[in-house]
Amino acid sequence: MKRFRNPGILLRLFIPLVLISLLGIAPRPHALTQLLWQAGRALELGQSSESAAVMARSLAAAAQYMPWQDALWEQAGRYALQAGNAQAAIGYLQHASARNSLSPSGWTVLGDAYQQVGNPSAAIQAWTAALQAGDSPAEVYTRLLDTHRHLKDYAAAIQDLKALTSLEPANAELRYQLGLLLATQQPEAALPYLAQASSLEASLSGSADSLASSIRTASLKGDPAYLLLASGRALGTLGQWELASEAFRQSTLARPDYAEAWAYLGEALQRQAQGDQGQAGLSELARALQLDPRSLSAHLFMALYWQRHQRFDLALDYLKNAAAYYPDNPEVQTALGNSPALNGSLPAALGAYQQAIKLAPNDSTY
Repeated sequence: MKRFRNPGILLRLFIPLVLISLLGIAPRPHALTQLLWQAGRALELGQSSESAAVMARSLAAAAQYMPWQDALWEQAGRYALQAGNAQAAIGYLQHASARNSLSPSGWTVLGDAYQQVGNPSAAIQAWTAALQAGDSPAEVYTRLLDTHRHLKDYAAAIQDLKALTSLEPANAELRYQLGLLLATQQPEAALPYLAQASSLEASLSGSADSLASSIRTASLKGDPAYLLLASGRALGTLGQWELASEAFRQSTLARPDYAEAWAYLGEALQRQAQGDQGQAGLSELARALQLDPRSLSAHLFMALYWQRHQRFDLALDYLKNAAAYYPDNPEVQTALGNSPALNGSLPAALGAYQQAIKLAPNDSTY
């Protein structure tokens, strides 16, 4: 049967009890003896959540009788979290913190407890304190990275990954992830990390090299907004739609009147929505068309939006507009065929596909 990791805690409880009993000054010795007995029984029962809960309650109660034993509060907090009672763990660990007795790993446990109750900002503060106190940086930065990514705080996540890559210089996956994140903020800064990931791990070379190539090509234009757009498109090609949407968002911030960036942002948000489409991306697509009524990307993505919502009539309206603006574009004709085909109107689809072939007779795609 598995045992708790800290059985010595009972000894540390028992010795002070004996001493103060001998001195004749023990407050409520019977109650304290009962607490020790309960803790001992919990240890005998093994490392179950029920036993951990008993240990947590017993240690917290013992801490009330022996205020000089500051470590009891942290131990109680650890067992409470092990028992699945994160809220109680926070209370016990805060007692230890108030007494300046929380160990470096205790701060990490406090962050874990905050994370479990849905308070990521408090968790980040506790983990930051753990780093400052000297807890294992790899474990703490991994927690920070996951939380910053969940909060979409990409700037902070980049710093977490930089710290982790310095701790694990041979870890290709960390360098690849850092390259992906940098591609959403500072695409050119991603290039060395993508190159390192490619050289360290052959399985990453295809996607890393593809993204790096797109960034290098787009950087020649000297337009930061276009570079972010191109980086986002490359991320989307890799299936990284969350990061792609961030790159497109950064592109709109760099140039608020950039219709193409708004159009791609709308499509990326649609991709992230998956089955539960709702109205994700619709306002961004509308913004793109408002900025540029002739935007090919905006018309095509708006058509896709309505196709996903089974409104093929509305999708067809946008495709017809696109065809009127770009009559010689075979891609538009193909999209114009896809919408009626999805709606079961095959003759109309056939005509559009045949027109695409006429426009590009030497392209096998059509």
